[in-house]
Amino acid sequence: MRKAATLLLLACALIVAALIAFNQWANKNVSLPENIVYTLEPGRALSQISSELIDLGVTVDPNLFYMLAKFEGVERSLRAGTYDLPVSFTAKQLIRMFALGEVKLYDFRINEGWSYRDLVKELSQNPNITHTLKLYSIEENVKRLGVAYPFLEGVFFPDTYSFENGTQDIEILRRSYKKMQQYLEQLSSTGRNLDHSTVDLLTLASLIEKETGLDEDRPLVSQVFHERLRKKMRLQTDPSVIFALGDKFDGNLTRKHLRLDSPYNTYRRKGLPPSPIAYPSEASLTAAVNPASTDYLYFVARGDGSSQFSKTLREHNRAVRKYQLRRGKD
Repeated sequence: MRKAATLLLLACALIVAALIAFNQWANKNVSLPENIVYTLEPGRALSQISSELIDLGVTVDPNLFYMLAKFEGVERSLRAGTYDLPVSFTAKQLIRMFALGEVKLYDFRINEGWSYRDLVKELSQNPNITHTLKLYSIEENVKRLGVAYPFLEGVFFPDTYSFENGTQDIEILRRSYKKMQQYLEQLSSTGRNLDHSTVDLLTLASLIEKETGLDEDRPLVSQVFHERLRKKMRLQTDPSVIFALGDKFDGNLTRKHLRLDSPYNTYRRKGLPPSPIAYPSEASLTAAVNPASTDYLYFVARGDGSSQFSKTLREHNRAVRKYQLRRGKD
């Protein structure tokens, strides 16, 4: 009996020692010379995961790694994805990172002023995004995205969007479209000039976006466009003509271009173009529904990013001679 008790105590002591050693291993720092990116593929067994980690230079004991996952209760719930392993971590932290799906996130920025063509180009050049847009027509992508308009210009909110490796481009655009819709709803409760439809609002904001990069000038540009629309004057905005020219535009807008027969040629057609020409910023959207309280009818670029605003054609022509014609001679 005494011998059996002794053996039992010894066994308990060995178990306690093993648990202490296991706990020490699980909480021991693993140091790497630099961050490592590891992709945990779907369906990977724990033995395969530990083997792949070892190949990357991560010192792990396959048997202890399996036991740890079993002890944590996550051996069947490790999430596939791409992980950014820090330079220092414990085996327990690693297992929990995989279980919680704390995957590496990448960023994609939709810039203010981009066209849909610009957007598709940038998306297609990102190696961490799964590309699907070019597999479908614009009409089909409109349906896939659930966009309420028959176009994809101007409908995505310029911002930086984080995503997991392999995310489809359509998913990023769904988030961006939803954010634009939410911001438009917010504007509907705060803006002063909401006589226009949502399409017209997006179109007007896109014109403002392309006309100036200065936040302080946006409400003034908006006011000029609002006043011209009210008076049924042509908007005569160069960016809409440039948009109509597409790849034919070589950086030099000529008188011949201004005679182009297009619904986007605001030198020939009254009113707004039929759809946006770019993705408007928050500042341009806000300016579109909150124009300045002035009575300007004209503006011309000064050449330094700002604009000179005028109330009469005589003042405007004088400003053109000062800022445009003189600059052409310099």
